[in-house]
Amino acid sequence: MRKNQQIILTVVVALLLGGCVTTREAQIETALKLDKEHFKKTLSLKDDSLDTVATFSTVNGFKEKHGLLGI
Repeated sequence: MRKNQQIILTVVVALLLGGCVTTREAQIETALKLDKEHFKKTLSLKDDSLDTVATFSTVNGFKEKHGLLGI
């Protein structure tokens, strides 16, 4: 009985860790697919006509989403 519990626990832990690796690899692949055109489309510009500084931001170029709702 005790041996079966250990085997089940080992399988559950292995599946959980395997899922984390797959997710991490998917994140890396997604980030590598982002090209120059993608960032040109998602670029935001903050410019004030009274100021001499313009800020270009690509923060919105890549956002991670988690969970069922994509939050």
